[in-house]
Amino acid sequence: MENILHGEEARDKLLLGVNKVANAIKGTLGANAGTVIIQNPAGLPLILNDGVSITKSITDPDPYIQMGINLMQEVAHEAQSKSGDGTTTATILAQALCNTMADDDTDNIKIKETLNTMCKYIVSELKDMATDVNDDDLLDVCIVASNNDVELGRLIHQALLAVGEEGNVIIETNSDNTTTWSLTEGLVMDSGYVNKLMANADREKCIYDNASILLTQEKIDTFNHIVPALELSMKAGKPLVVVCHDYNPSILPNLLVNIMQGKLNVCIVKTAGFGDTQDHWLQDIEAKCGGKVFNSFDSIITVKEHELGVCDKVEITSTTSTFIKDGVDEDYIDNLTSILTQVKTDFEREIVENRIARLTSGIASIKVGGITDIEQRERRERVDDAVNAATLARKQGIVSGGGVALKDIWWKTQETVDKMDGIIYFDAILAPIKQILSNSGQPTSNLAYAKSKGEGYNAVSRKYCNLRFHGIIDPVGVSINAVESAFSIAILLLTTDCAIIAPQE
Repeated sequence: MENILHGEEARDKLLLGVNKVANAIKGTLGANAGTVIIQNPAGLPLILNDGVSITKSITDPDPYIQMGINLMQEVAHEAQSKSGDGTTTATILAQALCNTMADDDTDNIKIKETLNTMCKYIVSELKDMATDVNDDDLLDVCIVASNNDVELGRLIHQALLAVGEEGNVIIETNSDNTTTWSLTEGLVMDSGYVNKLMANADREKCIYDNASILLTQEKIDTFNHIVPALELSMKAGKPLVVVCHDYNPSILPNLLVNIMQGKLNVCIVKTAGFGDTQDHWLQDIEAKCGGKVFNSFDSIITVKEHELGVCDKVEITSTTSTFIKDGVDEDYIDNLTSILTQVKTDFEREIVENRIARLTSGIASIKVGGITDIEQRERRERVDDAVNAATLARKQGIVSGGGVALKDIWWKTQETVDKMDGIIYFDAILAPIKQILSNSGQPTSNLAYAKSKGEGYNAVSRKYCNLRFHGIIDPVGVSINAVESAFSIAILLLTTDCAIIAPQE
């Protein structure tokens, strides 16, 4: 096989990969969606409807087609990492855009300009459509995102209400087939691991039980700086979490190789914020987990076991670090409370109040059960999707679900634009609603072109109605992330002029 393809020939191969992925998962969209069964080399087949998990299992012997598959895997990953949901929608949109583009003989530069303009326009329209979420809306989001499992959606909703808008939810595995939730104590920092290869669990999470915590204001400049802490934690049979102001990227290769080989259980996290805020986070984690905040290299390399903090459970993603442990240093809280009487500005007061709140607020723990490992994994993924979607809805608002928001934008373009450059590309945003109709056994022409704003097909009640009024809603952030991810891949495919298969060493 030739190791290089040019122009249209290269793009055609990539498109085959795009279509292979999209065709595999598009049947999982909507309340009447099907599932995908995947052979599991380690045991029983996996039955899934999660876009990211499905795309990861797709391969092709043709390396050029595989490139297209990899592009779509990135679409799903981007949607998942940004919002925790919307991966299938993003994939379907990307497929529609790429296939429309393949049939367009317009100059590529012009098409690229059109796609960039479209993406910005659609995102702007989605933001304008968004409305704030209330408790009832939040319940609807939880139910829809948990694949219309009402009981599961209600449980997730209860957990979210219990911790409030600033609270956090962690997801664990239960020992039996029941799914329950409870409040626990912990601390959540808006900063995650420095490299995703440090993740050791599903959904690119790093989860450690009974972890040692190394806290330092100094930049971790060499691997040797953390070796003493690593040796102490390994001797105690514990993983190590390093929380530092900064680190030298040159330490990662050696560290990551050992992690991937199973020789080390370690994760590095940079403190959130800048300047004093970083110091505050280290002090607050120390108050929660114990140990000592180091401020020099000399002290780090002479670290003693009692100078390492201890945490019952640590859950780290690319954006957050959650430290689960009962109790907090009461003297520390009293000191922060006394500082409130001394601050001179509202800004300073807000900082201290937020620190007290994050140290004393609860974290909801949802323990997911299942009769089989397959069932438990599938349910856990639904819970994860629902929690992420609901959290995003709280922050950014909601729009009509079921592909209706994009359908309404499509209609607006037909009514307000007579001769828009690249108008044919707007038809691509009808792909999600058409797919939902198809998965429900409905003609795709029934609703895709309906003018009534907010009207769509309720796949649960099997009726046409205003979806917003019937609780079929999406977090606007999920829709935006899906659109941006899809357009990004379409533009990347468009601008590909050459595909090369590197020789095997």
